[in-house]
Amino acid sequence: MALLCAPTIAFCFLTRSDVQRSHMWLKWFRGAPKQDIVHRSDAQPGNSLKDVGAVLISPQQQPERDAWGKFPIMRVHRALAVAAMENLSVAKVVFLSDDCVPVQRFSAVYAALAASPARGVLAWEMPNAVTAKRDSPGMAARRAAHWPRGWGWMWLSASQWSVLTRQHVAALVERWGPLEATFDAGDQEPLEVPDEHALVVLFSALGLLDSFDRRPVMYVDWNGNREVGNSICSLRRENTRPSSWSPYIFHGGGDLSRGLRCAEACGALFLRKVCKCTEVGTPWNV
Repeated sequence: MALLCAPTIAFCFLTRSDVQRSHMWLKWFRGAPKQDIVHRSDAQPGNSLKDVGAVLISPQQQPERDAWGKFPIMRVHRALAVAAMENLSVAKVVFLSDDCVPVQRFSAVYAALAASPARGVLAWEMPNAVTAKRDSPGMAARRAAHWPRGWGWMWLSASQWSVLTRQHVAALVERWGPLEATFDAGDQEPLEVPDEHALVVLFSALGLLDSFDRRPVMYVDWNGNREVGNSICSLRRENTRPSSWSPYIFHGGGDLSRGLRCAEACGALFLRKVCKCTEVGTPWNV
């Protein structure tokens, strides 16, 4: 009788340098079954998670310094997923930010993801007044020129922090041409915010939304007072965009504990926007 091997989950970090809080991540990954870890590192080419199997994608895959709201960040998504899927035992890829922390210990996160190997995780929202404004004349022209007529179109939005299966990555790679041509606005004003729309619009057009669990993999707080800690928060000082464009930034103590509780309550596995100057210890035990 053939033995069934547990599926491998690839954890893909979108970073500009080495992974933040490497000691925390090393502790989280150690003692667990071997998983794939892939991340990008261009400014400071370090790999502090090498001992637990982390690899870096090649430098030419890196986008410009400020990729917010522009298509280059989607190229990093694709490159990370393709690199992870080179290991044929990988069943899913999880996209993580450099400022996130785990909400639960590795065994619980793995169990939640491995329980349904054929299903991804994507928290999408239906079209609304904000997304309607993103249907710019430039986007409409590119869609008319490049988007296949038989696909259909709906202005859904979803966080780029998602979980994709091998089927989803294959669909992304196979249909990359029209996706890139439609969403890549070049140096134009990033009205379409492709990292919030490209994946979910594509999967909707391909009839794949029913292969996702509709819940967040990453908790992000858009309702908190975003001005809290701005004067002392290094994460905020590095951000030149208006405060209203960014979610709440979590700091230590009760503030972080509140975020972890909110993340767990909504079923998220990770908490995003934790200030890099904050001591988090072992957050999954808080």
